[in-house]
Amino acid sequence: MIVRSFAFAAFSVAVFVAEPARADADALVCEPTSLGPDSSKLTLTLPDPHGRELAVKTPDGFFYLAWDASAGIDAKPRIEGFRDARVLTFDPRTLEGWHFHASNDGWKPIFASPGTYTFETADVLQTDATPPDSIPLSRCTVEYRK
Repeated sequence: MIVRSFAFAAFSVAVFVAEPARADADALVCEPTSLGPDSSKLTLTLPDPHGRELAVKTPDGFFYLAWDASAGIDAKPRIEGFRDARVLTFDPRTLEGWHFHASNDGWKPIFASPGTYTFETADVLQTDATPPDSIPLSRCTVEYRK
């Protein structure tokens, strides 16, 4: 297994390029499925293959976490190596995403309000024009309590 670790001013993420085979390689898996303010680890096991974009729907909006250049987002994603990643490990206390909003004010904390958080990966998110040969949408959910 090759492990790549990246540190950023706001959060750190470990990217694991390979993993042992699992029962459903087509599913995005969130572990654990319940978090609180003191939780220090959230692991996303990505489907194989996984989409070009990763985002999360929160009680406060839709946030991008990773994307490729064709997504048309005017910021640099903070998860380098996402294309080859199989497992992502985040510290939910410091995880930030790019807020998908017309008056985008940049990177925002993800876990800010209690509720259901739905992580999604696909080739194209937030559009009705999905090409027929795209990698399909895969989701997993996490409950956040304060």
